[in-house]
Amino acid sequence: ALAGVDARTSLTCCERRCGAVWCSAACRERDAAAHDLLCDGGLPDGHPLRELRRSASAGGETVLVVARAVARAVAALNELSAAVLNDEAADSAANELRALAPPWWTREDNDAARARQREALTEHASEPWQLLRAGLQLRLSEAAATRAAPLLAFETFVAVLAALEWRILALHAPEAPLGDYCRRLVRADVGTQIRATRALLAPLR
Repeated sequence: ALAGVDARTSLTCCERRCGAVWCSAACRERDAAAHDLLCDGGLPDGHPLRELRRSASAGGETVLVVARAVARAVAALNELSAAVLNDEAADSAANELRALAPPWWTREDNDAARARQREALTEHASEPWQLLRAGLQLRLSEAAATRAAPLLAFETFVAVLAALEWRILALHAPEAPLGDYCRRLVRADVGTQIRATRALLAPLR
């Protein structure tokens, strides 16, 4: 639709039609292990991962970002060679995630207001965490679920959620081809915009 950028071949959508879109097949391949753990495409109503998506849509997309972070860590753990894997691997990965946001209620200047913040955050995190853990346990083998237990702990989920909700963690994403495509599309004429939009939506139909 735009010179040098063909949305029909550059964009790659989840084959299970969950709605996920990647800027290229290579990007999809890099994200495959983590996405396959979370993908709710084709799952029946009531499945924990389907309910996680619905819960996030109603209560805030941040929990999906946390879910992706946890899934990526679990996927990375699964990809470790059995030759180098040890009992401390999952604990180490979980500690790195938790270190993103040392809970503010553990600081010396803790007060009643922060106690209320803690209560609100833990209440907000409880349901999506339970859904994520249940969904991932259904996707993982018994051995993998046991190995990933520290990553699936409530404390890990809350720490990452706190890092995002309270803007403790600075997020940075490298420039993707889709961003350049969209900027060029804004400057294009109306006819080109219509054709490009149709091309972008075609894989989702």
